[in-house]
Amino acid sequence: MASGPWEDHGMGTQEHMELRLVLVGKTGAGKSATGNTILGRAAFESRLAPQGMTRMCAQESRLWQGYRVVVTDTPNMFDSPEHSARSCYQLARCLLLSAPGLHVLVLVTQVGRFMQEDEEAARQVWRVLGREAARHTIVLFTRKEDLGDISLQHYVSSNASLRALLRTCGGRFCAFSNRAAGAEREAQVEELMVLVQRVLEENRSTHYTSELYSQATRLLNRSDVDFEEKCERLAKQVEQRLQGQQGDGVLGLLRWCCCRFSGDRSHMRRFPGIHVTEPGRVHPACPRAARGRRGLGDEADPGRESWGGEKCHGEHPPRGMRL
Repeated sequence: MASGPWEDHGMGTQEHMELRLVLVGKTGAGKSATGNTILGRAAFESRLAPQGMTRMCAQESRLWQGYRVVVTDTPNMFDSPEHSARSCYQLARCLLLSAPGLHVLVLVTQVGRFMQEDEEAARQVWRVLGREAARHTIVLFTRKEDLGDISLQHYVSSNASLRALLRTCGGRFCAFSNRAAGAEREAQVEELMVLVQRVLEENRSTHYTSELYSQATRLLNRSDVDFEEKCERLAKQVEQRLQGQQGDGVLGLLRWCCCRFSGDRSHMRRFPGIHVTEPGRVHPACPRAARGRRGLGDEADPGRESWGGEKCHGEHPPRGMRL
């Protein structure tokens, strides 16, 4: 058990303000181990396995300097744009457990393993929770020990995708070695909690909320429905939201493919907002041209951004492809 301010007092009492932390990231990033480090005990199952160990959203808590820190561990929910009924159910469970809204979203990724899957997981998180969730996000790197003599700052600065992601998250990041114990573990958690306090200050100590969180809160207030049924009902709302977003994305892709492979650019003029240019050029009226290569700012929509700063509304081919 950690010493200092991290004394285990069970679930706390009503006079302790809750700090709700939700751990998200791709499978195998180390979310459960990170949760255990934060809590100072083996609360979540965590071991090396071919597939992720976490099958169900789970929640544990402990006290820290007068706060009741509530940690929600999540299974594989955001690795792919294809959300199954199981994923929608787990998303609903996560929303209900962290209602009325999370204070901090901890995006967990491994040192040296930041890949396209991590980027997609981040996009999926923000698509589900809403664009403003980026204001409450901290990026946490696991396997800190793999850095060796390299500083975390140097590691991050050498990766353009990471730099763009961190700009979206307000530059908030830290690293954990989940093998650490005693004073070393405590120092890591203290570093994270400094960032948590920063998120609170920047958001005037308010938690993040959204329409889905509002629906979750209304369901929780109903005494005539048990928790599992609440999960099922909210899962339907989650599924509808995701289907609507996927429909928009598929429609945009079909429009582009139709124009691309037919060779007839006049088809593009049938769709509002699609900018027709010569091959390899961006129309001056396109938001992407106006933005240039500017980094992602607070006004950006993280769920619809490519990490290079180019905004996509469905009217452009996937990044790396030219008309």
